[in-house]
Amino acid sequence: MRGDHFGDVWWQLPSPSAAMALNSIASRTKRVLDAFSLP
Repeated sequence: MRGDHFGDVWWQLPSPSAAMALNSIASRTKRVLDAFSLP
């Protein structure tokens, strides 16, 4: 699943707050993409 791969990438970042920010952006982006992919 894509989410698991992204999670692994975020933990490579130096700052936990930066990881949380990027994770939030990724989650938001995924919701938008999922909405567009609906039939």
